[in-house]
Amino acid sequence: MDTNGQIIDATTRDSIHIEGAIEKLLEEKIVLYKDYTSNFTCVEKNDRETTCSICLEEYKENDSVFFRDCHHLFHRECIERWLKQHDRKCPYCRMVMINNEELALYSR
Repeated sequence: MDTNGQIIDATTRDSIHIEGAIEKLLEEKIVLYKDYTSNFTCVEKNDRETTCSICLEEYKENDSVFFRDCHHLFHRECIERWLKQHDRKCPYCRMVMINNEELALYSR
């Protein structure tokens, strides 16, 4: 049952569980675009992404962004919606962005 006393099926419960874990992980891993461009030297200056490949809008200095090992960058809102509605893979290169161990860790 949910907080309103409604009965929830297992699929809905699992979906809520996964969405909560995604939100927690994103909160911990989000950086501002200006910090990403100035602090992450592993990304060459000319290779830095300037546009979100989900919404196709350019990043602004104070935008909250998310990236993982593949270094593809996305607006927080865009990637959160993607991860909840599609799968846990990068929409650009299909690399796993949130693995099962992380999902379990952030589900607690």
